[in-house]
Amino acid sequence: MPLFFSAGGYSYVRGSDGEGVYRAVSRDKKSEETKIIAPSISYAFETGEIWSVDMALYGYEKESIYFDQIAEAYKNALTRYSQFLRDLGIAPPFQWEAGMIGANRRRLRYSPPPGKQWINGTGRVCLNDLIVAKGEYNGTQEPNEALAPFFDEIFVRCGIERPDYLR
Repeated sequence: MPLFFSAGGYSYVRGSDGEGVYRAVSRDKKSEETKIIAPSISYAFETGEIWSVDMALYGYEKESIYFDQIAEAYKNALTRYSQFLRDLGIAPPFQWEAGMIGANRRRLRYSPPPGKQWINGTGRVCLNDLIVAKGEYNGTQEPNEALAPFFDEIFVRCGIERPDYLR
């Protein structure tokens, strides 16, 4: 399933090198042509490589990036994709590369420390459009630990150190 998995509305695509799942959205009802937009897609190659591209989250909020939602989606995806690879008989460790594009000028928002409330207007504005990191998942560590290089990079590229309580 795509990175930001939600129930329903998925279709399948198959190619000579693998197959995948995408969420299609029809738009532009004024046009004579039906335009299909696929903001979410996940594709598994015969080589065992999995690609997932998902722009759905960006469509809801134009000015912010919500770290908590991003972290949860990436952790869940790592768990699902590594289980998928295991089911195919591929053993860890697994190499991963995670990224985001379109972060420039969006404000990084994240949950407050335990016991505190959200404060409107907090968070740093990201000045990098592309945020990318690579790592390895050994199959037993916590997804949050495995993805720490990517999560740290989000904060670095938005000009702030990741708070310890979000580790």
